[in-house]
Amino acid sequence: TPTTTCTPEGTYSVTPDTALSVGTHTVVATESDNAGNIKTTSAVELTITETELDPDYEVALSVSKTTFIDNAQSFFVTIRISEKLGGVNTGDVVYSINKNSNISLTFDNALTANPFGQLISNVDFEWIETPSMYQLVYRGNSSIFPASGRLYVGVAGVFTPPDGAKGKFIFKVNLRNGSGDTYDGNNEDSDAISYSSVN
Repeated sequence: TPTTTCTPEGTYSVTPDTALSVGTHTVVATESDNAGNIKTTSAVELTITETELDPDYEVALSVSKTTFIDNAQSFFVTIRISEKLGGVNTGDVVYSINKNSNISLTFDNALTANPFGQLISNVDFEWIETPSMYQLVYRGNSSIFPASGRLYVGVAGVFTPPDGAKGKFIFKVNLRNGSGDTYDGNNEDSDAISYSSVN
């Protein structure tokens, strides 16, 4: 039972020895003065409700091939999406992939594993193409991403190096605003694709 001493103004506060669990609790305060007189207050009910945590989404990508010379060649991108804090999204969880005129990307909603046997969850995502980007929108579980969950998504691609050119392109995946995530330090991942063509 926690104890405390009143301030000169007659106020006091106490902190429970252990955190109160979710539910209803009854609190009774007993007061005593210097003469030993004791007074007990009427019972008060406190209700503790569960606190919803903000989600923290982390993304990591793996590109199967990052160096391209001369001819068009295929590659595969595996994207890992994790929720780190046990939080629940308040809006759609949407990731964008930047476009490049030399890259063609294909999303197979029925694909269940990447070329290396890693299980993926493409069925839970919607693929949207806009003029400037591709988007992956989580649609599984009524669009509520699993708290403390981890899912993998796979995208196939073909890269055609531009004729007579040499350089690099940054393949980037990042979380769009609106999911409820307030921790932006791990919302983006990228990999450099280098190319060279002598044709």
